Amino acid sequence: MVIRRSMVRLLSPDHLRGRIAAANWLFICSSNELGAWESGMVAAWIGTVPCVAVGGVLTLVVATVVAIAAPKLRDLRFDVRTLEQK
Repeated sequence: MVIRRSMVRLLSPDHLRGRIAAANWLFICSSNELGAWESGMVAAWIGTVPCVAVGGVLTLVVATVVAIAAPKLRDLRFDVRTLEQK
């Protein structure tokens, strides 16, 4: 979460930074609520332990797909002294 928030703030244009941060926060907050609802529904349907296992597998699948589909994101680097993109 810290990395995502830092990237949004560092890579956003100055004149749009507040709007982008607000939209990002809105989507993050709503996704947490929807995710909790979805997890509860799936746990009620297939059970708690299988739900946790399926959630873990799906998390790994999503992380793998994003790593393959977004090589620019994987290769993103910043200079720690100036916080400018390398």
